[in-house]
Amino acid sequence: ALTACLEFRRVLFRSIDQEREVWRTRQSSAGEQIEQLGERRADADAELAAAVAVPKEIAARRVALLDQISAAETARNEAADALAKTEAALGVCEKEARDASQALSTAREDRVRIEARVAPHAQSIAALTRRSAEAPNPTPPEPYGLDRNSDG
Repeated sequence: ALTACLEFRRVLFRSIDQEREVWRTRQSSAGEQIEQLGERRADADAELAAAVAVPKEIAARRVALLDQISAAETARNEAADALAKTEAALGVCEKEARDASQALSTAREDRVRIEARVAPHAQSIAALTRRSAEAPNPTPPEPYGLDRNSDG
């Protein structure tokens, strides 16, 4: 019975040792898990801090974008005004160019008409000039039949 009691005690001590080892392993695992949870908490805190800053960054970007949009709209309006003025000036210039072209065309037509009317007279003047140069004592004719010797 003593050997049975000793054997029982050995089994009991072995069982207690195994149980202690299980609890030490669990304690070690719990410590590692607590460390991991601490690291995860630190990471989560960092993510939370970053997430808390996002709305402020978005608001700042929004304000900057609204300022840029306003500046772009102002520049676009100024450009549209300048374009309208330039197009109006272009219209005036085109009208003046058409008017000048029409005036030039009219002047050319008038010149051709005048040259056509003057050409026969120029030929007559040239013929008279030739004849008077060929005459022995050229005297100019009296205008409209007036006689220098008459009184009156």
